[in-house]
Order: sequence, then structure tokens, then C-alpha cells
Amino acid sequence: AGSGGKYSFERAFVVINEKHSLPIAMNLVRDCIQVSLDHPVCPKVDIDPEVIERERELTRANRVHCSDQILRKLVGITCKANRTCAKQSNEARRIVLEDIRSGRKRNEGNSSDVCEIENSSACSDLDVSLCSGNMSSREMLEKFISLTSSGIEDNEERSILASKIRDGFMDIGSLLDW
Repeated sequence: AGSGGKYSFERAFVVINEKHSLPIAMNLVRDCIQVSLDHPVCPKVDIDPEVIERERELTRANRVHCSDQILRKLVGITCKANRTCAKQSNEARRIVLEDIRSGRKRNEGNSSDVCEIENSSACSDLDVSLCSGNMSSREMLEKFISLTSSGIEDNEERSILASKIRDGFMDIGSLLDW
């Protein structure tokens, strides 16, 4: 008899092969049954659908979760616009999300990270506070664009990509309904 395994039904098992005599095999089976009786598998608890829905609502309301969903959509938009930026945009998503989780503001420790549309009204309706006001949606967007396009040498190509990402961000603005 053995014990272990990832799943509860793997707690007790027996392996019998032709090397085992009948009495040894019977002892192995008896030991396996005893282990099963000593460690029963608890039945799966049915969770109330209302509880599940409340937990889903909490997840949807979580600003880090919402930010992650938005950033994932921005990665998709970036990849459609410029496949060569796929790796860079995924890394940008990871960095921006970590900043949101940790509460760091966009410009802390990085004076070169300048918001290109800081005074523009283009995103004013989307300028929703993330993570208790530490990073606005506009700052999240601009940091993502800055990090994603940092490897593009051609200014025109960088500008086109930034414009496509901003347009995509405006299209997914309904997700910012926090």
C-alpha cells in the first residue's frame, strides 16, 4: 500500500504484480483499505451560488484585477499593431501591474518616464484612480506605452503604435467602471 499524491483519491493505493504471492497481495489490499478508512475523503461541499456570485463581484471590483485585464487587452492591441513588440508589451504589463500592486507612482525613481498627454483632455473621462489614487488610468496607459515602445527607434513608428494603443484604450474604457 502507498500513500501520497496530489489528489485526495490518491491517498491510498496498492500495486500488485506477478511477483506478489496471494497472501502478500491480500495484506497489501487490506492495508490499503485500512488507510482509506483511517483517512476518508471528505465530500465536496456545494457552495451557495449567491456566495460564488458575491466572490465574483469582489474580483471584478478589485482594481488590480481590472488593471490586469485592461493591460492584457492592451498587450493584444499592441501585438495586432506591431508583432515585434509582443515581448516588450508583456514585460511592460508585468512592470505596470507590479507598480499598481506596490502603490508606486509612475514617475517615482524614473524621471525619463514622461506622460505625453498629461495636459490633454483625450483621456480625461478615463482618468480613474487606481489603487487608492496612487496611479491614474492615464498614467497606467502612458507608462505601458512608454515601456512598450522604448525599443522602437523610428519616431513615426513609435508614434503610430502609441496612437493605436491609446485608441484601443479608449475602446475598452467601459472596463474602467469601478
